[in-house]
Amino acid sequence: MIVSAIITIAAFSVIIILHELGHFLTAKKFGVLVHEFAVGMGPKILSVKRGETMYSLRLLPLGGFCRMEGENSENDGERSFFKLCPPKRVVVILSGATMNLLLGFLLFTIINCTSGAVRTSVIAGAVENTAAYAAGLREGDEIVRLNSTKTHLGSDIDFFMLRNGAQEVEVTFRRGGEEKIVSVMPTEDGGRYILGVLISPMQQTFFGNLKYAFYETLYVVKLVVFSLGELVMGRMGINELSSPIEIAGVVDNVKNTQSASLAWQTLVWLFALISVNLGVINLLPFPALDGGNALVIFLEFITKRKIPENVLAVLNFIGLSLIMLLAIIVMLSDIGKLVTG
Repeated sequence: MIVSAIITIAAFSVIIILHELGHFLTAKKFGVLVHEFAVGMGPKILSVKRGETMYSLRLLPLGGFCRMEGENSENDGERSFFKLCPPKRVVVILSGATMNLLLGFLLFTIINCTSGAVRTSVIAGAVENTAAYAAGLREGDEIVRLNSTKTHLGSDIDFFMLRNGAQEVEVTFRRGGEEKIVSVMPTEDGGRYILGVLISPMQQTFFGNLKYAFYETLYVVKLVVFSLGELVMGRMGINELSSPIEIAGVVDNVKNTQSASLAWQTLVWLFALISVNLGVINLLPFPALDGGNALVIFLEFITKRKIPENVLAVLNFIGLSLIMLLAIIVMLSDIGKLVTG
C-alpha cells in the first residue's frame, strides 16, 4: 500500500505542477514578473535563482505554485499581472486547466498507441433477441449518431444510454459509405437499458490514435459536467466522489490484481481521467477556482467597474472553505469505507 500511496502522490504532484507550469509559461510569455516557481509545498529544501525567478523544491511533495507580481492584489509595477489587458489575464488564469486537459489527451494518446486498439463506435456484433438486432444492425456498422448526438466511441454510446433510459432511440449508422437510420427500443439488462450492440477495440494508425484520444478527452469532459450536474441536483451522493485515499486504494488493487503490462495502462488511464477531471473543475465559475477568477475579469471588463478587493477576498475565502469542507467530507467518507471494509 505504501508503494501505491507514493505512486498516487507522485501522479497528483505531476498533475498540479503541470497546472502551475501553464500559469508560469503564459505569464512569462506576456512579460509578467514571476517571483517564484515551486515544486511541492511547505518549507524550502533547496532553491536556485535563474534570472528574476526563484526555482525552489519544498518539503511536502504535494503540487506546487507559481507566485506572480500582483497576483493577489492590484500592483502598480510595470510587470504586474494586473497590468495585462483582460484577455491576456484570462489566458494566464485558464492556462493551468488547459495544461491538465492537454496532459489527459497526451496520456490517452500513449494508451492508444501502446495498446494498439481503440474502442470506437463500430459494431462488433448485435445481440440476438434485441431490438437492435431486429432493426438490422450488424457487425461492421458504424454508429454515427444517437438521436441528434454524435458518437465516436463506445463510451459515447454507453453515456447516451445512461441518460436516455428506456426511451426509443433513433440510430444513424454508416454501412458501406451510406448512412441509414433505424429506430431501436432499448433492452433492459440488470436494471439498466442497453442498445443491444457489442463494441470491440479496433486497430488504428498513429493519427487515428490522436483523433480518438481527443474524443476520449472530450468524453471525460462531458462525463464530469454530467456528474457535477447530478451532484448539484441531488441525484448523486457525496459518497460517490473519491479522494486521494480511495484512489490510492484503487491503484493498490490494480497493481496487485493485474499483469504488469495491463496494470500500467490502467493506471495511466486512471490518471488521465483525474487530470481531465481537475482541469474541468478548475474551469468552473466558482470563487477560488480559475474559472471564478476568469469570470471576475470578464465582469469587470463588461461593466468597466472594479470589484472591491475586500469583496473578492471574502468570496474567495468562502469558495475555498467550501471546497476544503467538501474535500474533508469525501476523505472522511473514504476512511469510513476502509474501516468498514
